[in-house]
Amino acid sequence: MAHLADGIDPNQQDATMVVRNMEWVLAELVRLYHDVSAKEAHGIIVDLVSKDVPLIQVFDGFPRVLKRLKASEHLLVLLYWRGAEDATYDELHAWARASMRSNMKRTLTSLDDKDLIHLQGDRYVLTHLGEEDVEQRKLLEPQ
Repeated sequence: MAHLADGIDPNQQDATMVVRNMEWVLAELVRLYHDVSAKEAHGIIVDLVSKDVPLIQVFDGFPRVLKRLKASEHLLVLLYWRGAEDATYDELHAWARASMRSNMKRTLTSLDDKDLIHLQGDRYVLTHLGEEDVEQRKLLEPQ
């Protein structure tokens, strides 16, 4: 493998590839060698391959988004961080900045209408389209 002089810093791409490959290897080891049920193995694998979001710092269980974003972007980043675990309206409401809370239901409905999130019972989860949106718009990058 070689990096051509195209002016693009390959460090993040390289690091992402290495991390994802190691997650895959660890997931395969769990799947093949742990003496646990399929459901437990799946849970371990999901935890292993969850995405790291350095833009969020957790204080005593409270996730703080360390970047000023629009309300919709803020919620997408929180759901991206939460991953397959999803989040309730009450959790999202507590985690949102005070100025974002008054229109939160409308914001969540708009994200659902765009298929970026999915309401499952009383829990919100990010869709694959939502994940792509967060990544393409580089919402996870620092200021």
